Amino acid sequence: MLEFMLRRTLVALPVLLLVSLISALIMEMVPGDPAVLIAGQSATDLELAQIREQLGLNRPFVSRLFDWYMALARGDLGDSILLNRPVTQAIVERVPVTLALAGSALLLTILLGVPCGVLSAVYANTWIDQALLTFSLLGVSIPNFWLSLMLIVLFGVMLDWLPAGGYIPFADDPLGWVKCLILPAFSLALLQVGLLARITRATMLEVLQQDYVRTARAKGLPVLMVVGKHAFKNVLIPVITVIGISFGLLLSGSVVIETVYSLPGMGRLLANAVFGRDYPLIQGGLLVTAAVLVLLNLMVDVLYAMVDPRVKYGKR
Repeated sequence: MLEFMLRRTLVALPVLLLVSLISALIMEMVPGDPAVLIAGQSATDLELAQIREQLGLNRPFVSRLFDWYMALARGDLGDSILLNRPVTQAIVERVPVTLALAGSALLLTILLGVPCGVLSAVYANTWIDQALLTFSLLGVSIPNFWLSLMLIVLFGVMLDWLPAGGYIPFADDPLGWVKCLILPAFSLALLQVGLLARITRATMLEVLQQDYVRTARAKGLPVLMVVGKHAFKNVLIPVITVIGISFGLLLSGSVVIETVYSLPGMGRLLANAVFGRDYPLIQGGLLVTAAVLVLLNLMVDVLYAMVDPRVKYGKR
C-alpha cells in the first residue's frame, strides 16, 4: 500500500505542473491587460508601461513561466497582482471557507443521497420509489444558482430564519458558522444528492438480485439485516467512487455558490482573479485545487482496500 501511495504521488507531480501550464496558456490568450485594470482607463501609456515593467508583464511569456516554476520549486507561489500580497497567504485565508462549504455539502450529499438510493431500491416500483426518484430528478434538473436565489428569498428574506449571505468564522460563533453554511451547502449539494441516489439505487438493485441475498431472505432474516449486513457492503465501492467524484464537483461548483452567497472562499477568489487577469493567483489557486483533488483520489483508492479486502494494490 505504501509503495502504491508513493507511485501515485510521483505520478501526480507532472499532472500538477501540467495544470499550471494549461491555466497559464489559457490566460495568456485571453484578451485584457492587468495594467489597465490596476491603473484605470484614464492612465497614460507611460504609466501603463511602468506598471507592466514593475509586474514583469513586458517580459516574454516563457521567461515569466520559467521564473514562476523556479519560485515554485522553493515553495513560493509569487505575489498577487491585484491583492498586492503573497498568493500563499491569500489562499490560506480562503481555503478553510471553501473546504467547510464543500465538506458540509458532501455530508448532506451522503446523508440524503445514500439512504434515498437504498430505500428506492428496496421499495422498487412502489410509490416510495417514485417519490424518491422524483426528488433525485429535481436535484439534477434545478440549476444551483437559481435554487440559491429562491432559498435566499424564502429563508433569508421572507421567513428570516437564516442569513442571506456572508460568513462567520467558526472560532467567532460556532452556531452562526453553521447557520451561514446551511443554505449554501444545500444549494451546492442538491445536484450531487440526485446523482448519488440514482447510482446507489441502480447498484443496490443489481446486488439485491444476487443469489446470496436471496438465500439470506429465504432463511427468514429481517429486511434491515439483509440490506444492511449483506447487500450494502457490496454497494460501497461504486458509492465511494461517486462520492469522490462528487467532492471534486462540489469544489468546482463552489465558484457560483460563493459568489451568490458572498462567501470569502477559494471559488470567489479565483473568479475575481480571472476577471482581473491576476496570473500568479490563478496559477497558484488552480495548483492548490488540483493538489486537493489528487489527494482526494488517493484517499478514495485507500478506502477501496479498507472497505473491500478483495482490493489489493500490488506491483503493476
